[in-house]
Amino acid sequence: MEWEYRIIKSCEGENEFYSVEECLLDGDGIIQSHTIELTPMCKSIDELKDTLQNIIGCLDNGVLGEIKSTIKDGCYCGG
Repeated sequence: MEWEYRIIKSCEGENEFYSVEECLLDGDGIIQSHTIELTPMCKSIDELKDTLQNIIGCLDNGVLGEIKSTIKDGCYCGG
């Protein structure tokens, strides 16, 4: 399994949104998990520059579908 930045497509009603998230992909490239509301936090400016370059690079890797949360109003709903 490997973490990488990817574009995630989310839908809320008829509205579509795109965001960059860190995604956990298995050996076949299938998404297993992803972050929400990515905010890079780095220990140095150089690390931040590298992270932002990786984020920009993900724009050429295609779009993945969002994994919907199974938590609603603070309660686990199964899944």
